[in-house]
Amino acid sequence: MAWLMRCLLPYVTLLLLPAISHAQEVTVDPTQGPPGTNVTVRGTGLEPDILIHIVLYEEDPVATTQTDGNGAFTTTFTVPQDAPVGDMLVNVANESYSRLGKAVFTVVMEPGGQLPPEITRVETFREGDLVFFRLFYTDPNNDAEGFGFVGVNGSGWAEQTLPFSSPAHGRVYPGIIDYPINHLCDTGPAYRT
Repeated sequence: MAWLMRCLLPYVTLLLLPAISHAQEVTVDPTQGPPGTNVTVRGTGLEPDILIHIVLYEEDPVATTQTDGNGAFTTTFTVPQDAPVGDMLVNVANESYSRLGKAVFTVVMEPGGQLPPEITRVETFREGDLVFFRLFYTDPNNDAEGFGFVGVNGSGWAEQTLPFSSPAHGRVYPGIIDYPINHLCDTGPAYRT
């Protein structure tokens, strides 16, 4: 019996080895560009004759195609106009949206393109009977000219737009705007907005 086990063991071991799988490779061409760029996606080493989707930002597919008999595919998609600047994953998914592979496309600002100013943080602070709001902002193209605000949720503050060159009672610093609202704090007629 011991002799029989030694003779069969190599055969049993061989039967339990997993099948060899092919390496999956996904590439994009070009690898970077502005929104609106047409991108070619190529893949190899996938399962043959299956439906695949190209998915960005975990949204609806931007392209759908099928692998050939060798498990390869080529398809194209257009980078969305609202794609943020930076690295974007180009995911290859099967019919049930399980990821099979990925590549990275870098979204860049088009030469001469415009990125709008953006408020990154808001704070409030107090000086005497004044309450200030402080806005932190970025201005990638250095083209912001002013700021504005309006009261909401029943507030009586009318809409105002002020240029940086003449901010009324506001204080303007690079990347920061401080603007006071007189709430008459610590006085009898103090109110809240």
